[in-house]
Amino acid sequence: NKCKALREYSRELRTLAEDLLPEGEPKPNILAANEPTFLKEEKEIAQGKKGKAANPESEHLKNENAKLKTELQKMSITIEKMKTVKPKHDEGGLQSKILEELKALKENPKTITRPGTASAEVDALRKERNDLLEENRKLKQIIDQDASGSSIGGSVKQLKQRIFHLENAIRDLE
Repeated sequence: NKCKALREYSRELRTLAEDLLPEGEPKPNILAANEPTFLKEEKEIAQGKKGKAANPESEHLKNENAKLKTELQKMSITIEKMKTVKPKHDEGGLQSKILEELKALKENPKTITRPGTASAEVDALRKERNDLLEENRKLKQIIDQDASGSSIGGSVKQLKQRIFHLENAIRDLE
């Protein structure tokens, strides 16, 4: 019984190896070699002395083929059913409109930034930060001009406070 079980196991491994072998590749020596020699009990079965099939390997292959044929028939019936089932009414090409919109969004990722989304909020914060940096730069320029002697309305102390406020706002944004 152990020998028979080993024989069946080796047959399954051989079948699996042949199935996994890429098409067009030559078989390895172990698969290209002839079938292993029969055991005494299998010789008797092959000769018909025990009343079973003439070749256990061919019986196995016949069973596998029968299983595959039934599976193929089930799949072809399923495919035919799928072809005959009509899709639900597409209201004004709704599905096609959605597919077109998805395609457009994939092509232009900037259109994805819509109000309320994280990327839109990040863009707004960046714009505000850039505006504050620009205003800060202008105020520093005014202070430098005021310190060099030109008189522009407003005190230096107020400008410095405004710069301090803007720098804090920038830090908060970052």
